[in-house]
Amino acid sequence: MAVIAVMLCHAGFTAFRGGFIGVDVFFTISGFVVTNSIVDDLNRNAFSFKEFYARRGKRLIPALYAMLVATFVFSLLFCVPADTFRLGKNILAVATMTSNICLAKQTGYFAPEATDQVLLHTWSPSVEEQFYIVLPLLLVGLYRKARRWTIPVLAALAIGSFAFAVLEAHRGSTGAYYFAQYRGFEFLIGSLLAIFEKRRAAGKVVIFDAVFVTGIALILAGILGVSAASQFPGLGAVLPCAGALIVIYSGRRARYAHALLSNRVAVFLGKISYPIYLWHWPMFFAFRRFWCAQCGGPCDRNGRFVGTRGRYLLDDRASGATRVNGR
Repeated sequence: MAVIAVMLCHAGFTAFRGGFIGVDVFFTISGFVVTNSIVDDLNRNAFSFKEFYARRGKRLIPALYAMLVATFVFSLLFCVPADTFRLGKNILAVATMTSNICLAKQTGYFAPEATDQVLLHTWSPSVEEQFYIVLPLLLVGLYRKARRWTIPVLAALAIGSFAFAVLEAHRGSTGAYYFAQYRGFEFLIGSLLAIFEKRRAAGKVVIFDAVFVTGIALILAGILGVSAASQFPGLGAVLPCAGALIVIYSGRRARYAHALLSNRVAVFLGKISYPIYLWHWPMFFAFRRFWCAQCGGPCDRNGRFVGTRGRYLLDDRASGATRVNGR
């Protein structure tokens, strides 16, 4: 659902103008899932940094590099040399997992010119990998030296990250949207839930079906635009991250609603969500280029697509994000 929300937002459907919060939902889910895996290995004395990073590399790198190669070839064939040169620098940043830092120096996420960034969407995988350089080191150190301090330390870091994110958004820094230190709390609340869940069994109770639906409703409210008028990073992420936490917590306890996310279709979409996310923005970028060049479609003087749905990417997206102080 998170990836579909991002796609619909990037495609310019105004009804889904808050779909960029799908990234925030994913960060919280990712924090839960990865922390759960690390803690399981630590409890069995079986955690290995080498195996952890090897698994992540095997899952992430092939699809990422395939997308980068295809994007570069497209740029060589259909873009001007200056754009291709800039893309080359951005590809280097993506390959070194610093794309978010590179983009922060070039454009705000919600700025109209952001539609010219063919690798705009790669900021979030970079943030994720930066976080997972630090998290295993932190968890291993705490579990081996001061296990009883694990939750207090993670909670303090989450609060600190959130506080600094709110302050930075209040300052109106456009680059703050991309930085890992202002997104850390979104992962860490998922991490805290994963550790909390290790301490108690999850029994099935009907009431949690209603709680599960409430979590889904919160996420949908954000996707449909409630979060669009909030501060990002920071306050705007509260709604989608809270919704994600509720879905995770209640989903393990719901009797019936759990089937919404555990059926074959949902599981299949989950498995292909990463490749879909990687390819959707370059494909939209290519479409805009071909639409403008070949169809004489409604574009501005810089060659940007500004059709009925695409106009949102330039006008409403920019003006709405001004409110966001700006995925």
